[in-house]
Amino acid sequence: MVEPTGGARAARSSTGAPQRTTPLRAEGPRWSLAYRSSAIVLVLAAFVLLLRMTDQERNGPAHAEFSIGRGIPGTLYLPVDADEDGDFPEPLPKGQRPPVVVMAHGYSADRASMSGLARSLATAGYAVLSIDLRGHGANTHPFRGDLRDDFSSAVRWASTSPYVDGSRLAVLGHSMGAGAALDFATLDDRPLAAVPVSGGWVVNDAVVPAHTLFLVGSGDPDRIRENQDALKATLEAAGGDVSLHEIDGANHITILRDDDTVARVVSFLDPILEPAAAESRGDRPAGLVDPRMRTAALYLLVVVGLVALLGSAMGQVLPAPASPARTAGDQRPVWAG
Repeated sequence: MVEPTGGARAARSSTGAPQRTTPLRAEGPRWSLAYRSSAIVLVLAAFVLLLRMTDQERNGPAHAEFSIGRGIPGTLYLPVDADEDGDFPEPLPKGQRPPVVVMAHGYSADRASMSGLARSLATAGYAVLSIDLRGHGANTHPFRGDLRDDFSSAVRWASTSPYVDGSRLAVLGHSMGAGAALDFATLDDRPLAAVPVSGGWVVNDAVVPAHTLFLVGSGDPDRIRENQDALKATLEAAGGDVSLHEIDGANHITILRDDDTVARVVSFLDPILEPAAAESRGDRPAGLVDPRMRTAALYLLVVVGLVALLGSAMGQVLPAPASPARTAGDQRPVWAG
């Protein structure tokens, strides 16, 4: 008898007669031209957006990293545009140096999370010193609840820096950093103003800040608003100039990227620290200035699209798991996997 040749042998019944079998699965189709073209376009788009983000990171307000005190990582932003070579500008003479805001992030974050707000304040005429608190970001010191040493080191550095006017200084913090900023501002009289954003837990009896602005998002937890209300009442009773504003539509995270947050901080600080840019800005409200955010959002969309495309293509190319062969007379059900 001649045996079948080529593919799988035909199944035989108990009597030896050949029986028809169901094929396992035909070979999956290769990538179509549309898949290949779409993948190339998305990869090129991701590459272009990465280059754009790198350029936007380097440009904008002039900024450079410094090691402060006993190894506290900090980034100093100045209210001048970065030059084409990325060189940090030379210090200005006394009397021309900008006021400075010492800025701190929240728990489990770092100074990069504050960079959009820092860049926006620099665009509005302020120097900003943003630091990594201990146990966060690039700060290798072990974390502990008392962050006064970090703030003290940052304020001391800013007070003596040739790049800024340390006599016109404010402190600003978000969440955990807000509590640390307010704690420091009620112990040390060097800050002329304090801005706790979505945070603050205690005030000390040593110093009453001359000016305090509490900011809270409408989507912040109730306990944050309740704490700020109590702290506001305490500072007002001690004779401080205190205000509280709710950022509508913002939550605990998005409050850092809200135009109204920037506008409120700038309008609060302008009459206190008197930056040179305040006169030229006039009545125009300040806002968030960070083109990196839009580029990063586009890049994320491209990456998601590329992952979805690759997943769909792999589903077309890779074979499905093999199913047992069935003879024509086999009536047992085969369950779909």
